Amino acid sequence: MGKSRGRRRKSADAGPSLPTVPYALQDHQASSGPMAAGKNRPEWAAGSKGWRIQVGPQRTALSLRIGHPMRDLSSLCAALGLVPTHIWKKGDERKTPRGRKLGGTRDSSYCTIRFGETSRQRLPEKIQAALSLLKPHRELLRELSSTGGEVSFFVGWFLEDNTGSYFDWKILDELVDLRIGLDLDIYVPQEVQSHPDIPPPEEGN
Repeated sequence: MGKSRGRRRKSADAGPSLPTVPYALQDHQASSGPMAAGKNRPEWAAGSKGWRIQVGPQRTALSLRIGHPMRDLSSLCAALGLVPTHIWKKGDERKTPRGRKLGGTRDSSYCTIRFGETSRQRLPEKIQAALSLLKPHRELLRELSSTGGEVSFFVGWFLEDNTGSYFDWKILDELVDLRIGLDLDIYVPQEVQSHPDIPPPEEGN
């Protein structure tokens, strides 16, 4: 996963079971993290699908990242019917997106494809729409993976307060079927970035 300034990653807890809703609420209210004193903590709401965390203010940007140790990915982009924002193949001269030379050559092939601009549309809806475009090309994506390639959705997730999102198991199942990973790049509010419990970004990011 790529690193970016102003974010903090949290790995999923692999505990044996989820607590009941009352305990989860009690545990959430008693938390001592930087958001504990925040005035806009996420709230839980009951609905036809059970308990769901209510989504607070956030913006997201979704793109598809494809990498392969050898293959020229321009033909894959053409087959998918998608135009890459950035693309290079193994052996190309290393340059920045603006063309500044970095020295050396690329040791693998890579491309990224953006799905629209940064917006407040719900992230699961964006991912589902992108999956609908990619599902007809299931065999292409699985073949790429079987030959050493990697495909992932890269999410730039810009938070304005403590919030969250819910991913239906059907979305996760489709990601697995297409062999697409999920890369979350989370940007937290400034008041959280400066909290003493959160380390500063690493040098060079």
